[in-house]
Amino acid sequence: MAEIAYLALLLALGFVYVLNAHLDGTLTRIVDVVLAIVMLALLVLAFFLFHWLFGIVGIVLTLAFTKLIVPVASRCASRILGYRTGLRVEDHAAFNRWMSGKTSIWDYFQEAEKQHEQLRSKLARLAVRSDIASVLDENRLSVDDYTKLYEYLGLCGLSDLAWEIVRDPHELDLLIEMKRDGKSLREIFSAFRRFA
Repeated sequence: MAEIAYLALLLALGFVYVLNAHLDGTLTRIVDVVLAIVMLALLVLAFFLFHWLFGIVGIVLTLAFTKLIVPVASRCASRILGYRTGLRVEDHAAFNRWMSGKTSIWDYFQEAEKQHEQLRSKLARLAVRSDIASVLDENRLSVDDYTKLYEYLGLCGLSDLAWEIVRDPHELDLLIEMKRDGKSLREIFSAFRRFA
């Protein structure tokens, strides 16, 4: 019985952790760190309080649960905030390190180029998927154009939803259409956030 309660606590904390990752506020980063420390402590403690096998089950179950719960957490975050949300992403990690003085300008450019190539490679793999390939072919877009569309979403304030948008053929088609029609960054932002 104690084991079930322990697992329930771990899963509840996992859900709060994923939900928090969809929110954007001054305290979200602090909450991230606190939740991560508490969950890690509970997972380590499980090995001492219960059997070592329970500790391994706890780790596997918590990791699997946090992956599966993402759509539910996203819907909950949307209800809390009143608009569509996505997971926070760290697209500008190299820039942030340079601005904080942790790397030189030369290292920044090298790292930024490496991140761009990794993104392009990831999108190239996605671009061969039949439904995405169909949208790209229909609009005569290359992998480089596809990569630029992803980066354009960052300019629209949609970095957290960018991956979700570019891997959905209907949303990708809508983005291409809105950009082609000369819609403003604000209009694209509102359309994908689904503001009324």
